[in-house]
Amino acid sequence: HRNRRVNIVICNIQMSARSGTEIVTRDLALGLKGRGHVVSVLTAQPVGVLADELRTKGVPVFGEGLEVEKPDIIHINHMDSAKELLAWFPDVPAIFVCHDATTDHSYASSQPAIKAFFGVSDACRDRVAADTGIPLAQISLLPNYIDLDLIPQRNDRLPLLPRRWLFVAEKYQSDILQPKLENVATFYRAKLDTVGPWVGKLIEDLPAHFLGYDLVFASARCAIEAAATGAGVIVCDPRGLGGFLTPALW
Repeated sequence: HRNRRVNIVICNIQMSARSGTEIVTRDLALGLKGRGHVVSVLTAQPVGVLADELRTKGVPVFGEGLEVEKPDIIHINHMDSAKELLAWFPDVPAIFVCHDATTDHSYASSQPAIKAFFGVSDACRDRVAADTGIPLAQISLLPNYIDLDLIPQRNDRLPLLPRRWLFVAEKYQSDILQPKLENVATFYRAKLDTVGPWVGKLIEDLPAHFLGYDLVFASARCAIEAAATGAGVIVCDPRGLGGFLTPALW
């Protein structure tokens, strides 16, 4: 497909907020469109800021499978969003990418049309294997990615003692972790701000927001974005603590 125009439908559970898979879907859709492909998004929640952004930039966002013309490839982030297309177009090849190892809506299912399975982490690969019975060796690792052209760079050096801290409350039960981080910030005489859906504070451009902070507490793609802006990063979320992000621990 490298030398021809391909019609691709991306299936994601929602495009109404700014969750991780929604941001990934936006970036993937715009990246593929920028390479000359025909891209659309199918989602159960087609109304919201990211859906509007995609439509403005020429990527249709549909709420019903009947609205979608027959694609060449189906890209599945969530099975529930793809069931209609898989039933109507059983001859169209599909891929499945698991973005979360625990949430119910990120389950995998072995379908004849799905020709390749991926996980964004080893834990997600394990999830796909457990859900489908497919051998782990047949499930590829497709790590989180970012578009560096969309990441602003800070002009100032980080201070020796970081005082401006930011916690990205994006994962389930982040509200349990927040008071613990506040206690740590108080001990180090730092100011902790928190953003994310679990505190009801969505940020339109999170990478740009990172420029105002010395140290960011985040995981997965958010941690990568923060590091790309030049912030110090401690990888953590309610599932555990990964520690201070260094090249050795990347």
